[in-house]
Amino acid sequence: MSRNLTAIGLISDTHGLLRQEALHALEGSELIIHAGDVGKSEIIDALKAIAPVFAVRGNVERNPGPPLPETEVVTTGPQQSTCSMTPRARSQSRRCRFFTLS
Repeated sequence: MSRNLTAIGLISDTHGLLRQEALHALEGSELIIHAGDVGKSEIIDALKAIAPVFAVRGNVERNPGPPLPETEVVTTGPQQSTCSMTPRARSQSRRCRFFTLS
């Protein structure tokens, strides 16, 4: 992705369910980042109908789930954003960190 974007949609923790309210909120996005816990590959397909999608895996992505990376680098014009899932203790949830580099 090499052009400057003005509308980046962010979603996470769909767990295989994509609500109409979420789809409505993402309308107009030029890029969508799913920050993990997708649940089903159909979620990614539905999001791709709105805009290009970059997604990372969460703790619900087990076989047979969508093959997603643990980290993703997205370059949008002069900015670069990195989303990386960082595992924590088993009793705690994972967290997603976003960094903007200029």
